[in-house]
Amino acid sequence: MNSTIAPSSLGALSIGPNIARIPIVQKVGTAIFAIALVLTLLAGRIYSYSHHFPKDSIRSNILYFLGEVEVVFGIWAGVFMAMTATRPIVDGAAALIGLLARALPLPSAMAFYASAIFLGHSWEAAVRSPRP
Repeated sequence: MNSTIAPSSLGALSIGPNIARIPIVQKVGTAIFAIALVLTLLAGRIYSYSHHFPKDSIRSNILYFLGEVEVVFGIWAGVFMAMTATRPIVDGAAALIGLLARALPLPSAMAFYASAIFLGHSWEAAVRSPRP
């Protein structure tokens, strides 16, 4: 009995030669997310390292600034917002809104506007709702 697993049965876990087929946008997005995660987890150490320099020096101030978790989140949120404003994301959102708009019994422009407001409000409500 052979206990090895064939690479084709691993699916997403088997990336080896398939990595060349991954779009560059996904590779860059994954790299940026990994960097953001590491910097967020290291924010406390960066903050404490800022005390190794003279009190109001440029190095101390930059490290203090980058050691604040809120600042790190804000910086990376800006990066992610810029990435989500790329053409594929905008086209995907427009397609989703258009799909809902075609299901509404309204004139096309009004249906598109109403579905955009509905989806935007629903997404905001889902994101801001308290979690149990």
